[in-house]
Amino acid sequence: MADTGDHSGASADITFRQIISPFSPEEFFGTIWDQRAVHIPGAAEKFVHAFSWEELNRLLNMSKLWSDRSMSIVIDGQIVDLAEYGRAGQTREGNQAIMPDPEQIKLLLRRGATMVLDLIETLSPGVATISAALQTATGGVAVCNVYCSWRAHQGFTAHCDSTDVFAMHIEGSKIWRVYQGRADNAVDIAGYDYASFTPEHHASAKGELLEEVEMKPGDVLYLPKGAVPRGAGVQRCQFASELWDRTAHRHRCDLAAAAVVARGVAVTEESSSFRSAPGPSRALARHRGPNT
Repeated sequence: MADTGDHSGASADITFRQIISPFSPEEFFGTIWDQRAVHIPGAAEKFVHAFSWEELNRLLNMSKLWSDRSMSIVIDGQIVDLAEYGRAGQTREGNQAIMPDPEQIKLLLRRGATMVLDLIETLSPGVATISAALQTATGGVAVCNVYCSWRAHQGFTAHCDSTDVFAMHIEGSKIWRVYQGRADNAVDIAGYDYASFTPEHHASAKGELLEEVEMKPGDVLYLPKGAVPRGAGVQRCQFASELWDRTAHRHRCDLAAAAVVARGVAVTEESSSFRSAPGPSRALARHRGPNT
């Protein structure tokens, strides 16, 4: 069982070299980056000071931070409308709005939903160090989200992202399936992104199963942009605490942080070569120092 102590006040800088260990930066950029998905097993304590269950509770208790622009609830591939789990409240700006209701969210999570907190790289010191390490390493813009789910239930269907993804597992365990299909230089622009195609297209384009991995605390899953993964549900998890609550309970749950790295690309032509980002040579040059 992973360390479940209270690390809410602790954070430590983490380097890109530590995130991808045992690969070296040279090996990662030379043989993996933008080429293939890779599962990187890690020690259970690898991210213990970067993010924790206690840190998640700390963020959730900042209730005025969250709205349908910064929080999503997803079940069976569908985003749940805020009206189903919200109540009348007041934003940080003092405006009346529908705000997420903790009790309703807990009910949805127990039904198998996945909760997503977006853009937390400026809210959590530990996650900020991960974001900074990835940005320095790749030369892209790193945005960090947190995913939390209970029970062996699928939140997202198989899909492709228009960014490179580093999924870092914090608590519990979860099966991920990675497929052979890969979108041709996907970008977050209408006509080329995931939403531009039908579910039937995605189902046929994902191809055969390439790999199935069980993610555990300390593991990293790197997915190059356009790769097609699917989380297949929580396998097991035991730790104390509950959303917005300090009392001890045991749940089947899964907690992961994902950093997506957007590379600077201008889309001006139909050719996929115009949608591809520059090679990793500049990023690789950043890794000559031992502390990167």
